[in-house]
Amino acid sequence: MQPKVSVIIPTYNRAEMLTRCLNSVFVQDYENIEIIVVDDHSTDGTFNYLKALPNVEAIYFPEHRGQCSARNAGLDHATGVYILMLDDDDALLPGIIKKHVEFLEKNPEIDLVYGDLLLSNTFIMENPHVKLGDHFHPDIRSGTEINFDMKKTLIKNLKKPLDPKKSILYLYTPVNDYLKISTGTALFRQNKIRYDPKIEIKWNCSADVDFWGQLIMAEFRFAYLPGLALECRIHSKNITNRAGIFTRVRKAAGRYIYNKLKKQAKI
Repeated sequence: MQPKVSVIIPTYNRAEMLTRCLNSVFVQDYENIEIIVVDDHSTDGTFNYLKALPNVEAIYFPEHRGQCSARNAGLDHATGVYILMLDDDDALLPGIIKKHVEFLEKNPEIDLVYGDLLLSNTFIMENPHVKLGDHFHPDIRSGTEINFDMKKTLIKNLKKPLDPKKSILYLYTPVNDYLKISTGTALFRQNKIRYDPKIEIKWNCSADVDFWGQLIMAEFRFAYLPGLALECRIHSKNITNRAGIFTRVRKAAGRYIYNKLKKQAKI
């Protein structure tokens, strides 16, 4: 009996992108998948489209609440042993759910496994034959090898002054680098950790960074498994593109996460 995997997809007015995202889940070579799509009050007919899909559980918000609330609703509804958070503009790579489930089943001491990210623009994702051309050079972002104690590393870094010139993800690594992990590349065990809506309401960025930090503080054990896990679509409406990497908004969110983690660590 395959352990159930809950794939949670928050969506908001991206019906066309959502179709490709869902198709990438439908073609996985793993049967016991629970697909939960949380429609954050879309106005483009998304919910009607979802209701017509027999293998999708759709949750509709009567008002727009934001991605964090949508993800939390999906987490509260999920019944899977394992959870995969997927953005509606991205696509899973074939076979990745089976690969990651098998890894976690063979390594019960690990709570979260993640892989590499392939960055693509909208044209490439909608014209997959482009990848077969001689001039195509994939933009692959490899994950961070986890060969260190993440909680001890985090607490050690929290004892130092915050460096505003770095991505807040540097708190999670022991060297002058940052944790290279993206939503959709990770499969993790069901747990009670939830996203912090305050981060989205005030800054609309870095909610994932806080989520990883909360898992680390809860002593979740991470593992990096090389290999492409997700194709991420780069477009003008990406939250990361809107907020920027080192903008004043992202720095403010980072300081909030830093102070929140320090308080939790009693530093």
